[in-house]
Formats: sequence, C-alpha cells, structure tokens
Amino acid sequence: MKLQEILAKSVRLLRESPRIFIPNLTSSLLYAVFESAFIYYSLDLIYSISNFESVHSNILPIIGLFLLYPLIGAIDLLTYGMYPSMVSDYHVGKKISLIRSLKDSLKSWRILLALGVIFLSFIVLLFVIMFFFFILAMLFNEEMLIYLSLPIVLSLIVVLVMAVFFVVPAGVIEKKGVLTSFSSSFRLSFRYRWEVLALIVFFMVLVFAAISLGGLVNVGGVDAGITLTAVLLFILLRLIQSMVYTYISVVNPYFYLQRKER
Repeated sequence: MKLQEILAKSVRLLRESPRIFIPNLTSSLLYAVFESAFIYYSLDLIYSISNFESVHSNILPIIGLFLLYPLIGAIDLLTYGMYPSMVSDYHVGKKISLIRSLKDSLKSWRILLALGVIFLSFIVLLFVIMFFFFILAMLFNEEMLIYLSLPIVLSLIVVLVMAVFFVVPAGVIEKKGVLTSFSSSFRLSFRYRWEVLALIVFFMVLVFAAISLGGLVNVGGVDAGITLTAVLLFILLRLIQSMVYTYISVVNPYFYLQRKER
C-alpha cells in the first residue's frame, strides 16, 4: 500500500469511527484547562506585583499547577498509547473498544514512561543548544547566530522522531519490551527511512499549521479581551488541534501495520 493510500485510509478510519477522537480530545481539554488556569493566576500575580500587593495567594495556585502538570503529561501519554490498539482492532475488523485500548496502553506503561523521559531530556537538550547560540549572539552582537540553531534543532528533531517512530505501535500491538520495541522501531524506520522522513515532514507541517492557527486565535483574543467570542475561538482551536493530533496518532500505527506485514 502506497503512503498516499495510508493517509487516505486513516481519514476513512476517523470518519467511520468518530469515537477514536475521544482520547486525544480528553487530553487536549485537560491541557486547555491547565493553560487557562495558568494564564488566569499568572495575570493575577503580575497585577499583585505591579500594585505592591501580597503575592502569596497567587503563587500557591501556580505551584500547584506545576505539580499537577506531570499527571496531565502522563494522561497524555496513556491516551496516545491507546491509538495503536484501536487502529489494530480496526485493521483486523474488530469493533474499536476504548476500554480495551486503555488497558493495552496501561500494560505498555514502561515504554510510554521511557518515551516520555526521552522526550523531556530532548527538550532540555534543545533548550541548551538554543541558549548557547543566544549567548553567542549576545557576545558577538550578531543576531544571525540565533538562526543558525534552527537547522540544528530541526535536524535533531527529525533524527529523534525517526529513531522512535514505531516504538509505541511495536510495544502496544506486539506486546514487546522496552529495549525490543526501541530496537524494532529503529530497524523498521531505517528500512523505510524515506517514507518515514516524508511522514515526519508531513506531520511537522500539520503541527506547525495547528500552532500557527493558535497564534492567530490568541492574538484575536488579546485584542478582544476575555469575551464569549474569544472563549469560543479558543474551544474551536482546541477541537481543530485535537483533530490534527488524532490524525497523526492514527497514521503512525496504521503505517506500522502496513509495513511490518511485508
């Protein structure tokens, strides 16, 4: 099956089984609540500081939100781990079960945890690289040095994603261990490296478009203030982003199932 067919059939899967949107939509709504609460208490904190008022009552909720964030991240990983199971059921003609897919995801918690730690460490690495180029730009008074970090960062992102592209499908669908899943993912990604690279670029375009749309909506919200229109736009944005991320979450295991059978 060609890559274009996999992309098209993934759309058909979403159309025929709309319940598959529920896991990603749940995690997206949790992030939305978190972001809204963080913005609310941050604005209160800034107001208190600017008016020389006590900030104690505003700092505690922010600390609580930061402590709650790992739990939201864990839920996000679990919902992402549900998609290989759902796609696999659809692939063999079974009825998609959210409960069964959640159980399969929970059974693969070691793989999801390892992937989460890798991504967190990678984000720290990217921050260090960008901060290094920022310091160089400040020292040499040359802003162009900052932009030199972009191709390095993008290249590292592509390399990492290629290396772990099939980790979750291999772990959830094949019930493989952590090391076996990572090694299987690397071998399969290398075997179909050009198709995987094309998918990664396609995914990056989709994610960039979703994030850019968010920026446009947020700008409109700032200009209009916290109005009903701004809230509705924010909700609409979350729905669109959730649909994009769900599509990505479906294409990945569907591509895995098609290529592993060769």
